[in-house]
Amino acid sequence: MNKLKALIQIEIQSILNTTNFVGSRFKKQQKLGLLMLLFPAIIIVYIFVTYASVIFSTFPYELGYLGLLVLLLLAFLVVTYLAFYSAYGHLFGLKDFDFLMSLPINGQQMFLSKIISFVLMSYFYTFCALVPIFTIYLSVYSFDGMVMVQALIISLSFPFIPIVIASIFSLLISLVGNRSRHKGVLKLVISILSVVGLMIGMGYLNTFLLGESFDLMVINERFRQFTPNIYYSVMAIKNQNLSLQFGITMILLVLFAIFVFLFSKLFIQINRTLSIGYKKQNYTYQKQKRSSVMLALFKRECSRYLTNVSYVINTGLGSFTSLFGTIYLLFNQSVIEVAMLQFEVVDMVPVICAVVFVMTGLLGTTACSISLEGKKLWILKSSPIAIKDIFLAKILLSIIVSLPVPLISIFIVQLIFKLSLLYFPLFVVIGTIMALFTSQLGLMMNLCFPKLDWEREIYVVKNSMSVFLTTMVSGGLILVVIFMGSRMMDTAWIMEYIYGVVAIFAVFNAMLYLWLKHVGVKKFRKLA
Repeated sequence: MNKLKALIQIEIQSILNTTNFVGSRFKKQQKLGLLMLLFPAIIIVYIFVTYASVIFSTFPYELGYLGLLVLLLLAFLVVTYLAFYSAYGHLFGLKDFDFLMSLPINGQQMFLSKIISFVLMSYFYTFCALVPIFTIYLSVYSFDGMVMVQALIISLSFPFIPIVIASIFSLLISLVGNRSRHKGVLKLVISILSVVGLMIGMGYLNTFLLGESFDLMVINERFRQFTPNIYYSVMAIKNQNLSLQFGITMILLVLFAIFVFLFSKLFIQINRTLSIGYKKQNYTYQKQKRSSVMLALFKRECSRYLTNVSYVINTGLGSFTSLFGTIYLLFNQSVIEVAMLQFEVVDMVPVICAVVFVMTGLLGTTACSISLEGKKLWILKSSPIAIKDIFLAKILLSIIVSLPVPLISIFIVQLIFKLSLLYFPLFVVIGTIMALFTSQLGLMMNLCFPKLDWEREIYVVKNSMSVFLTTMVSGGLILVVIFMGSRMMDTAWIMEYIYGVVAIFAVFNAMLYLWLKHVGVKKFRKLA
């Protein structure tokens, strides 16, 4: 029991990014770790407060349960996505698997520590979603103690099914990818398609529920067929049936217990299989190819990027989403036309310029690229490689990830709305300057706030201080640019304003280049 308790404490510390060490440096790491954990939680709370306020104010009292069904379905999709996103890091692909196997602990203790940390993380996001939903539900309709009790019961059992779905799906992706020569690329493609499919499903939520007419019987039947756990939980609240709520919870608990029992028996075997990999199973001698230093560094960056699913989802999914959104506009042009009429937009060029600013200015891979070197950074530093080449390889990857796909999307939008292609060079210039700005800014932030002592790559990619600051600084500047541009939208100086903003960001790029060339090189040499 003491060993299990120690393992659980270590897992929780890794999630919170806290340590037992003393000193100002470690206290700062603890504060930053908590901040990185709270940031996505604040976003989730804000989203569900907004949605719940709108939905519950729309439905009358007798249809309040329908709004609750919709919101709980949305929460179910969000929790499932977040569970899938973190399942691989918690249960599979363990970097410390060999080390844990060498310790005097059994496989079940190891598995229980991993699954408990996974469940606690899922509970955290579940409460971030459900607390706003039930709080606003009670405040809009009527405050009822019975509803509060049932809401607590629902919250306790809510993440069970998302955890099971996410774990099984992540396991299948890992096993399929492990048998392939291009494991990372295959897992990446499957993960992107899965996330895009989830986003498309959320986008068509209204169609799924309502169809062509507002028929309550059809809606109830669809919920009962596809999400019986949500349907019967809401019906228990509607009918004040506490025994039904307990029954649903016990069924979910039993199913989750069966999953945990079966998975615990296979946990060691699964991770041992995943740790072997394709190359060890099918090892063959191949002729070594030679490349220039710069090309070798760039290939190295690409290889690490394409084999890290969480890295791609955090930095590159926006590009693919923009492309899918553009393809959607090909068949739904009326959506943009209605929005233009609603906001009285006459000229599309400034709007597209703003879109380019957002699509290329918020994406980048450099904010965590130094930290991902981890304990192997000394190999890179001890190699006869110029530091400027290391920086250039990382910046080049970031530009390639963040620039081409949005430009393709913008080109398609130009064709859709029959805009003059003479504006396309302007969009290319804006995209290139913004991609370079974000890449250099991210590299600067990572050099100032490196995190080399990570245990799992996902914490560096998702929750590091450098990623947070890069997103805040670039996002804040873009918001200021768009806000000021919206105030000048109806003036004759809007294009001059855009040219001036481009010139300012070009100056920022020059300043960042000089910083990286002089200060950044020195900071890189001091990293250890």
